[in-house]
Amino acid sequence: MQTMNNRFLGSVLALFIVAAPAFCQEADIDAAETLMKAAQEKSDWAGVMQNGIAEAGLIAKALTGEKPNTMTDAVWTNTLERWKAQRLQAEYACYNATTHETDPAKKVKLLEQFLAAFEGGAYAKPSLATLAGAYQQTGDKAKALATAKKVLEVEPDNEGMHLMLADNDFSAKQLPSAIEHARAAVKAVESKKKPEGYADDAWTAYTRRISGTAHSIAGQALMLQDKPEAAIADLKPAVEMLAGNNQLAAPAMYNLAFAYGKLKRIAEARAVLAKLLPIPGPYQQLAKDLAAKVK
Repeated sequence: MQTMNNRFLGSVLALFIVAAPAFCQEADIDAAETLMKAAQEKSDWAGVMQNGIAEAGLIAKALTGEKPNTMTDAVWTNTLERWKAQRLQAEYACYNATTHETDPAKKVKLLEQFLAAFEGGAYAKPSLATLAGAYQQTGDKAKALATAKKVLEVEPDNEGMHLMLADNDFSAKQLPSAIEHARAAVKAVESKKKPEGYADDAWTAYTRRISGTAHSIAGQALMLQDKPEAAIADLKPAVEMLAGNNQLAAPAMYNLAFAYGKLKRIAEARAVLAKLLPIPGPYQQLAKDLAAKVK
């Protein structure tokens, strides 16, 4: 009788040992998910990232495990599918955390963690582009530019990254490259379809700002190359597209007036200057000086 009892207890213990790994994995995964959701409720984006990455890592490890002997094939298949769905939810929660964080330095840290944990995932491309912008916001110019170039390797039609590089190259007096990236930004944004969920007026405003800024950079670069005729072809649409945004429009307006002046198209130069002169800022005095020369 004692022998039979020992055999029975041994069988139960063996079943427990086989089932324990799957049970422990399930418990750990659920615990990480609970902590992640609690962080979401408190808008603790760092906590969401930490626990979401932990959950995803636990699931990745669990998915490589062998089916416990105590589970049927159907139950194991369902478990695997549920874990895969949970991992996708954790990935989205982490991505969502990066979009909610408003502090640039904290955003950089979250995005770096996210991209390291979910490399090649569904949200990697937009996150890499966002990271370039976040680096720029924190003043880390070198990382911003390096990241922008990485984005273009996998997403060559990203207008935002082309515009960032165009602006940098123009500032660095790398004029051919600035013009090339500006042209690429215009081409990219003009060929894009409005994303779902984007209001028509918001999309129109976005595309006009991107195209207008790119045309402005190209036109200013052409002026520095002493090509006023070619510059006008970019500066005219820039002024039109940036109308209402004085900060962005002013440099395009000044350069357009200057180009007209160089070509002795005085009436056109005066017409542009008449609109530029009332705008306060660094181009106001320049406009006054130029106006005095084209009388």
